[in-house]
Amino acid sequence: MRPIEAWLFWITTGLYVVAFVATLLGMVFQRPVWRTTGLVAVLAGLVANTGAAAARWVLAGHMPVGDRYELNVSGSWVAMVVVVGVVLAAPRLRPLLVGALPPVILALGIGITSPTAIGPLSAAYDSGWLAVHVVFAFLAFGCFVLAFSAAAIYLAEGWGATVRVRAGLPEGEALEDLSYRMVVAGFIFEAVMIASGAVWANDLWGTYWSWDPVEVWSLISFLVYALYLHLRTFAGWRGRRSAVVAVLGLVFVFLSFWGVQWLVPTVHDFNQF
Repeated sequence: MRPIEAWLFWITTGLYVVAFVATLLGMVFQRPVWRTTGLVAVLAGLVANTGAAAARWVLAGHMPVGDRYELNVSGSWVAMVVVVGVVLAAPRLRPLLVGALPPVILALGIGITSPTAIGPLSAAYDSGWLAVHVVFAFLAFGCFVLAFSAAAIYLAEGWGATVRVRAGLPEGEALEDLSYRMVVAGFIFEAVMIASGAVWANDLWGTYWSWDPVEVWSLISFLVYALYLHLRTFAGWRGRRSAVVAVLGLVFVFLSFWGVQWLVPTVHDFNQF
């Protein structure tokens, strides 16, 4: 990693942490200065995140999706574009940064603990389908972390309900309904991710599906959200039961995006040049 990348990475991470803390303090103490600080910090963090991804793109000479570090930096950027776009479009939803930022910060942490050396894309990954596959994966991630945040705040009874009202978030079932809407968007993006990955795999290996562990766990996470949508739409699940599934869904996303690659051999190990 070059010095400019390191600086931009740590500035990004630091600003996202500041945004999380400031937004949380703004919710708890209902102080406008903390809310403003949180918004400014997350916007500045997104600018730094953009710089970190752009710097790697320029230095590597290819879209920064070639290894685990690049995937997490550029993927965090895509996810935060979704998150920031939503909270800017609907200022009332800015407190959702409290739940949305920790998964993104965790993704950045996973990235920096992976090899960060610059290298060319291998022939297998030098494909336009890679960009489609990865971008839609992290668009889905951005939607799912917002769904997770809304569902987790909804589940926080007592203290959480008081803070939710004071923070100006939608009350009661409206907050859980927001989680549902974000799951719907993320579900569509994840469907595109899986479909584009299948087409890309067929180009590479002559088969749309090879039962690779990452493929399997991506399908599992997709089916968890499919189950969520089915239960909520057709089985009448509302409120806490629905919110619990939305929270658990993000756990499966982390397993499919990150966990499996550390546990078993997979063709999705991008740290191979």
